[in-house]
Amino acid sequence: MDSAAANGLKNLTWANLKATLLAYFQGLFREKLTAARTYYVRSDGSDSNNGLANTSGGAFLTIQKAIDTVAALDLGIYDVTTRCTGAFTAGATLKTLVGAGKHIIRGAADDTTTMTVTVAGGHCFYFGDSGFSGAYQLQYMKLSTTTSGNCISGAGGGGIVFFGNNDFGPCAGAHIQVSQGQLVRAMGAYTISGGAAVHAGAYDTGLCRLSNFAVTITGTPNFSSAFAVVGRMGVLHAYGVSYSGSATGVRYSADSNGVIGTSAGDTFFPGNAAGTKTNGGQYV
Repeated sequence: MDSAAANGLKNLTWANLKATLLAYFQGLFREKLTAARTYYVRSDGSDSNNGLANTSGGAFLTIQKAIDTVAALDLGIYDVTTRCTGAFTAGATLKTLVGAGKHIIRGAADDTTTMTVTVAGGHCFYFGDSGFSGAYQLQYMKLSTTTSGNCISGAGGGGIVFFGNNDFGPCAGAHIQVSQGQLVRAMGAYTISGGAAVHAGAYDTGLCRLSNFAVTITGTPNFSSAFAVVGRMGVLHAYGVSYSGSATGVRYSADSNGVIGTSAGDTFFPGNAAGTKTNGGQYV
């Protein structure tokens, strides 16, 4: 054995070996949570931070960085909450989660002004081209798009998105659009303060559940296609919803064997024009 190797062995300590092995295995395996965790995103943060402190030197800069970080974990049975502060202009794509916990993305305060997401030419929250697995919860934020794009947009996969305590502002596309087996579900009251092509749409076996919560509409927004839309076997449930305020546009459109369930009359949804049923679409 040469002298360099001998000196290396002499200087090898248990602490050094432990640190080396830990760094190696952390690169091979996901970190598994043993307790709930909170990350922070701020408009003065940095994606080079670890996201664990609510300071400019600790918080992430982008919502996408928080999503990517949580997607790299094994959540086990624990939820992760990302608290966001600022006006964000970049949309985010939801990623598959590992474990039984969910990722809660929310404003840092219990209001819809501390966190706003306004995206030009894209979606605020997108499920990806092939969807994702796992559960996300979006709350206490205001969502808007300009030029094109939806506020919450699903396209395939078996994941679920809960939302509530949000404000849906002006939107170029749909406030909520779900398709190809995805589920989007209200879990709290919310506000609509801006118009859109569609408020809630479900297509291609997607399921949108708005049931059992109060929806407050401000400013008489217009929905250029219809307030509620289903098509190609999409399903939208709005049982027990209470709407306050008014809107303009067609109340609903049910097409191509899509189903809207309200257990209420044809004037249940906001709007000032009659709903339509075509090509086997149902309103029940």
